[in-house]
Amino acid sequence: MIVPLDTSLIFFTLLSLALTILWFYANRKIPNPRNLPLPPGPTPLPIVGNIFDIPKDFPWLTYQSLSQKYGDVVHLRIMGQSIIIASTSEVAIELLEKRSANYSDRATSAIIPLLGCDWVVGLMPYGHRWRRTRQIIHQYFNRRTVEKYREIQIRETGRFLRDLLTDSDRFTISSSLIMYGFEPQDDKYFFLLEKASESTAEGLVSGTFLVEFIPFLKYIPSWVPGAGFQKKFAEWRAASAGLRDIPFGVAKEAFNAGTASSCIETALLEKISRNGGEYAVEEEEFAKDALATAHEGGADTTFSLIHWFFAAMLAHPEVQKKAQAELDAVIGPRRLPTFSDRDSLSYINAVVLECLRWFPVIPVAPHRATADDEYNGYFIPKGSLVVPNIWALARDASVYAEPEDFNPDRFLKDGKLDPDVADPSTLVFGFGRRSCAGRHLADASLFITAASVLHVYEISPHLDEMGRPAPFRPAMKPGAFLYLVPFKCRIKPRSEKAEKLVLATMDPQENLSVPAL
Repeated sequence: MIVPLDTSLIFFTLLSLALTILWFYANRKIPNPRNLPLPPGPTPLPIVGNIFDIPKDFPWLTYQSLSQKYGDVVHLRIMGQSIIIASTSEVAIELLEKRSANYSDRATSAIIPLLGCDWVVGLMPYGHRWRRTRQIIHQYFNRRTVEKYREIQIRETGRFLRDLLTDSDRFTISSSLIMYGFEPQDDKYFFLLEKASESTAEGLVSGTFLVEFIPFLKYIPSWVPGAGFQKKFAEWRAASAGLRDIPFGVAKEAFNAGTASSCIETALLEKISRNGGEYAVEEEEFAKDALATAHEGGADTTFSLIHWFFAAMLAHPEVQKKAQAELDAVIGPRRLPTFSDRDSLSYINAVVLECLRWFPVIPVAPHRATADDEYNGYFIPKGSLVVPNIWALARDASVYAEPEDFNPDRFLKDGKLDPDVADPSTLVFGFGRRSCAGRHLADASLFITAASVLHVYEISPHLDEMGRPAPFRPAMKPGAFLYLVPFKCRIKPRSEKAEKLVLATMDPQENLSVPAL
């Protein structure tokens, strides 16, 4: 006779076993041969450590408060995992730049494969796959190569300006043409991009899912009580896989048919086909990783930067007016800005720098120590997560006076960019071997978008039911990244001439491809 087992009993039995294993892991003794002290920090509780000291939402704000209490290096312990918070650029640069050989790894987490985003270069552990994929991204997104994409960026900016004439909520600029040689028109494709972005923004928030701390739970079927997270993970995995495979497959079909446009994937496939063999199979997988990472990361970063730019202009009309005065003086009313104008637009460049500093898109970015280390007399155990609090670095009052204010003038001296003021792009795009390889493309996109939008449009508050300007204060959305809470604003052409400039931009159906790479 077979006696049916109570699924709840199975679940709680397995959970008890997992908690027992976790107890031993959390209370294991950390080898410390030199008997150095750990950095200061709040006293941890048994087993769970400091898990209740760090809120799930906006942890960078708590890290900043802890650093004000304990110093520029803070130690936390969560479920047996040592976490080192670096809250000054000096600490971050010393550990993550100068000692990058020891801090180029990422934390391994049960969450990442469940989300299906283990192909994202920024989340890969240090190793062959990461090195090869990173090499591909660097090859096609270094400063010199990015200059070849300027014509496409100008075209996409023109498309963006036209979109704003009819839909002021359109804050997106496509990167598909550069990556894959085509521009998808199917809403299903954009749904994949949105869902894949959602998976990392929500799924990577520490403490959201218990499986992060008890990996054994990933084997629990979705029908077991308490395992509903499996359904959400399945949905996210499908979107993530689609984003990696579908655009690549479409472009590969065009390549095999001899109808592909010049783009990064075409250049990669040409190289792969020349070599052939086992090399081709592996390299194609690396190419998928690189292109999908660049596409999703570029879409997320560019969208967020542009969103924060609009928020800054809405919240600070005096900055908008000053930027427009410079554009009127340098560019005039008969054309749109180009990249060749950049050196003459000091204030616009300062606006770009302040947008990067004010609300960095990725406020924290953990690295993993692959060996024991020591900093300033403190012990950093092997396996520790070293987290530069980029939010705090960009708001260091000793570097940026009155850091909460949006003030592009902080970067200027005598009308020119002041080289003595720290460039926030050296902080917000990460450190060492883990720095963002797409930073040059993101910077170029933000510049040409900001300059073009301000040249032809006026950004003003949304009107309430009484026809009065609605008050506006930018607010952060909860999540792993620094996204804005959606807001409304009015975006109107500055003049009839400005509207004609927008309408005169390139025909969106005109064929344009990336120059030979």
